[in-house]
Amino acid sequence: MAIGRIARLLGAAVLIVAALWYLRDPAWLSSYSSGLHPWEQAEDGRRVRWTKGHASFFVPSDARRVTLPLRSLKDNPADWPITVTVTIDDRLAERLTLHDETWRELSLRLPPPGGRRWRRIDLKLDRVRSRLRGVQLGEIGLDRQARPLPISMMWRAPGWTFSTSCITARGTIGCSGSGPRMHFAASAAPPTR
Repeated sequence: MAIGRIARLLGAAVLIVAALWYLRDPAWLSSYSSGLHPWEQAEDGRRVRWTKGHASFFVPSDARRVTLPLRSLKDNPADWPITVTVTIDDRLAERLTLHDETWRELSLRLPPPGGRRWRRIDLKLDRVRSRLRGVQLGEIGLDRQARPLPISMMWRAPGWTFSTSCITARGTIGCSGSGPRMHFAASAAPPTR
């Protein structure tokens, strides 16, 4: 009877650990956001979403840069200025004060990817206006240029060393190497279809 109880407890512990591991970086985070109103079309034709006082969304961790189009519209004189604090994975990335109705393109460099597939971006406002509207957020731009993937090799032979290093970016491969009294560099793009 004691063995059956231990087996059940061990099985429950394994299920809990598996669930926590899955929830650490689930695939559905790519479409999850909070603190954002539904999409609208602004008078200039852009697709926009109003933020609330605190908005969160996720971007792929392999992105090098994210561009956030932001603007603040004025309902009454007390609406300005609005300060937007942007954090990436709970680390301060930028603080921007909006004084007028012009669009501001806030471009942020993302930190190198860690062990997760998604990065959380938070927009925290110092005030909201009527109907819990904060600022307008346009469609987010991502620079998904592949980060360099180092591929290094070294060959040794008596009297000399030859090394190469290759990186990939945007589907191309670039390599360079050196040895005794020689150096080479080459790059290639994938074939077009």
